[in-house]
Amino acid sequence: MKNKAIRRLIKAKNALQTTLSRILDINKQKKILSDIQTPPELYSKIHNELKLLNKMAEKQAKLVQIFEHKLNEKQTG
Repeated sequence: MKNKAIRRLIKAKNALQTTLSRILDINKQKKILSDIQTPPELYSKIHNELKLLNKMAEKQAKLVQIFEHKLNEKQTG
C-alpha cells in the first residue's frame, strides 16, 4: 500500500513539473510576442491557455500535498 502511495505521489509531482514547464515556456513566448506586433486572437489564445494551465497546476499542487500528507500519516501511524 505504501508503494502505491509513493507511485501516486511521484506521478503527481511529474505532472506538476510538466505543467509548470509548459507555463514557463508559454510565458517566454508571450514575452517575445509582446516585443513584436501580435494579432489579438493569438494573444487571447495564449492568455486562455495560461489560465487553464494555471488552474491545472493549482489542482496538481493540491494533489501532491494530499499524497504527501497521506504518506506522512502512514509513516507515523
